[in-house]
Formats: sequence, structure tokens, C-alpha cells
Amino acid sequence: MATRKLSGQGIEPFGGATKSYIMKSPLFLLPFLLVFSLTPTHARDYEGATPIRVQATLDTGRVAALNAFWDRLSQTVQTGDFEGYAALYHQDAVLVIDNAGRQSSMPITQALAAWKQGFEDTRSGKTGAQVAFRFSKRLGDATTAHETGMFAYSVLNAEGAVQQVVYVNMQALLVKKEEQWLITMELQGAPASEADWNALKP
Repeated sequence: MATRKLSGQGIEPFGGATKSYIMKSPLFLLPFLLVFSLTPTHARDYEGATPIRVQATLDTGRVAALNAFWDRLSQTVQTGDFEGYAALYHQDAVLVIDNAGRQSSMPITQALAAWKQGFEDTRSGKTGAQVAFRFSKRLGDATTAHETGMFAYSVLNAEGAVQQVVYVNMQALLVKKEEQWLITMELQGAPASEADWNALKP
């Protein structure tokens, strides 16, 4: 069974059932931070800065909220909930395609229009889809996020058997509006292998 395509190119909607991540530590900043922590003048300059322990707590909270976001998005793909899926994008979001076969960008509304039939097929039981996420880097603050990693998009037949799995490098920019995270930019990059996927531990 073929995957859903847009204009003849392999462009898949995000979504899936699992997610994982690897947090990167900014070790190169440690000498800089140590020097300034020992200088009273600079200490006064940074009185308004967020303490490291507090920032770590904020980061943990953000990642937990984003995990819930990706879970919700994954569920909409698995159940064929097109309206729920579309609601997770900012109205002015952009889809970027950057691989050897195509380099382009388009409004997310254009991509959603192309993906809608696939969601309807999933909801009706004609086919099925699942997507899993694994992340290599997760940057952000209380209201912005940049997620880097991969997704594995699986196409299922009417009986629920997996017909094809596509691994794709991805990035996403998100903003938090009225307590809800929204994707503002989705980048689907070069295809990846199962070995690449396995290198990002669950």
C-alpha cells in the first residue's frame, strides 16, 4: 500500500504512538558560567536571571507538556481525526520540505488539504496510519520550542497489518498560545534508516 503523497513527493503528516528524547547538556558554557559566578560585579548584572535549578524544573515541565502534545497529535493520526490534527497547527504555520528530491515550502493549509483524504480513509477503516517520534535535541522556554529528531510513519492495511514504514528527519518550531502548544513550522528533511531510528533511544 502506497503512502500518502503530495504533488508526487513523499510528504507525510506528523503523528504516532510513542516518543523519546535525548537531552543535550551545554557543557561548553560551563567555564563562562563559572567565571561570572565568581565576579561580584557581574553577579549583580545577573540578579534577574533564572536560577539553574529553577530553569531545569521549567525545562522538565516544558518537555512533559510537549510529550503530551506529540501524544495527542499521534492519536489524531491513528484515529483519523483530521479536525483535531489541523487544530494543532498555528493558522499561519509553514511546511518545509528539504531533501535530495525536493526543496520547497508551503502554507500548512495547502498540505492539510492534500492529507485530508488519508485521514478520512483511516477513519472509515479503509487504511490505517501510525507515527512514532524520537528526539535528539529539545530547545525552548515557557512559550517557545524547537524540536529536532525523527518520526517513523507507518502505513497499515484494513486489517491493521503494517505495510510500510518511512523514517524521516524532522524539526518543528512551536509556540504556546493560551496554554496550548501549536506548530508554527514543520520541516521534513532527508529520509533516514531504521538504524538511524534505533540510534535515538526510546
